[in-house]
Amino acid sequence: MRRHHIAIAVLLGAIGSGAAAWPAGSPSGRTPLREAVEVHSVTLHLSDLLPETAPLDLRALAAGISLGHAPQAGTRRSFERAELVGSLRDTPELLERLDLPVRVSVGRSHRLLSTEEVLRAIRDSLERNHLAGGVALSAADFEMPASVRVLQDDPGLRVTRIEYDPLLHRTKFRLWLAAERNILPFYVLSRTGLVFRDAADRDAVPEKTAAIVPQTRPLERRGLNDTTPPREAEVGAPVVVHPGKPVTLVLAGARVRIVTAGIPLQPGRLGETIRVRDASTKNVVLAVVLGPDSLRADF
Repeated sequence: MRRHHIAIAVLLGAIGSGAAAWPAGSPSGRTPLREAVEVHSVTLHLSDLLPETAPLDLRALAAGISLGHAPQAGTRRSFERAELVGSLRDTPELLERLDLPVRVSVGRSHRLLSTEEVLRAIRDSLERNHLAGGVALSAADFEMPASVRVLQDDPGLRVTRIEYDPLLHRTKFRLWLAAERNILPFYVLSRTGLVFRDAADRDAVPEKTAAIVPQTRPLERRGLNDTTPPREAEVGAPVVVHPGKPVTLVLAGARVRIVTAGIPLQPGRLGETIRVRDASTKNVVLAVVLGPDSLRADF
């Protein structure tokens, strides 16, 4: 124990005596820490500062020394030599094997999510849920988000929800970065002229494709000035829901199911999505016609 205290005292004394006490290059048998480091992880460890040529046993020991949180993406954090020595006060045997520079600068690297990645995620979701409809999509069909900074090469981008606005004739895609849990989901809007036929709001989850597809029509490209309603699923099918006539409205969520009364605002055929007013809350929602005087809205 006395030897350990002496070792630390000698090192601290060297810090106070200036750079001359630390000869240039790596002292014999010691591994120098890198002076500039780029990391991807949220938590920083001493092993992140070691060069690639560091011995495996040294790397294993250094992995157990936490240096706290890594800096935010796009920023840097500096460690002075005295701060590094303090982090190693309980492991003097590790300190003796390292050559500590005057300062270590740590950056957390990031990159911008590309338009191609966003477009690929949307295409994959449409194909997976049989909604592509043979329409060739390009970045010009969407209003892309402002810069989204990610850390991973594969951030796990995927579409988790598709929402259609029949009044605006636009579709909204909710995207989530599965591997970037600190980044909130964001939305991408289709431009006017790109709509779904008879589409209601729905979760775009691969495992639930079978439940999604029957209530969905494929994508179609329309003229920018075409404000006519999307085509019906079955031309000539009988109207089973009538405007102003009370219906049974089922409000379904992930773990809740509410049955209430609703007032349709437009006629509906089986499988169509129409606007209906919740009689209890007066809110207008999109609901799928399940049968005569019966509708379902997901939330």
